[in-house]
Amino acid sequence: FGKIFMCPEGHGICAESCFRTLPVARKCPQCRKAYGALPCRGIMVEQMIGALQWSCKHGCGLKCSGAQMAAHHVVCPACPLRCPKCLDLVAPSNLLQHFNDKGHEMTNKGKLSDDVCQVSSRWNYKDYCTEADGCSLAVCLQGWGADDLFYLLLRFCEDQPSVMITAFHCRSPHHCRVTFGNSTETCMIFRIASRPWHEYRSGRFKAAESGTGLTFCADSAGLLCGSDGKVKLRLEVLR
Repeated sequence: FGKIFMCPEGHGICAESCFRTLPVARKCPQCRKAYGALPCRGIMVEQMIGALQWSCKHGCGLKCSGAQMAAHHVVCPACPLRCPKCLDLVAPSNLLQHFNDKGHEMTNKGKLSDDVCQVSSRWNYKDYCTEADGCSLAVCLQGWGADDLFYLLLRFCEDQPSVMITAFHCRSPHHCRVTFGNSTETCMIFRIASRPWHEYRSGRFKAAESGTGLTFCADSAGLLCGSDGKVKLRLEVLR
């Protein structure tokens, strides 16, 4: 539903996916004529595609114009998600089964009530703050349904001494409460809104990306370390 390139004989091809996969000295798959260094745009074809009604390719049942489809794919509930463990693309309804089939570690929920589920972990702060990939902690938590998964990610900053917390949801957004520390006297409590799973990024983040999560000073977390260099952490998902 984006740009269309035309070969000298008038055959169209998607510019943003199919065209890029053609071998160098790109030739039309139909007539084998070369596209040239600057392929012509099929503006009229693009306008027709943008005006027609299409069904979502992910099978969610929505029909909309081609011009609206790209925006829909960003929020489509059936759009395949990237598994953070093995990077496979998996349908949201199959994500939990994928974790089980692949043997990916997932923390079981501890359900306090119908409105809150929680998990406790220990953040190995001193070991991970020097790791090159900067991925300090990743916790996967099952919510109230088979495809209601949450992924908590702590990442160190590339150019500042800070840590960013981001919670990702598979199906629907929730507010999450994250508590660091062992007691009410020495703890930090953050409340964050989960973000769509497809926004998941790994590795260290840059200061300019801090708006994609909640960022805090790494040294403040270091003050909460126990003698083993770990910080007690509790994640609560609020329904």
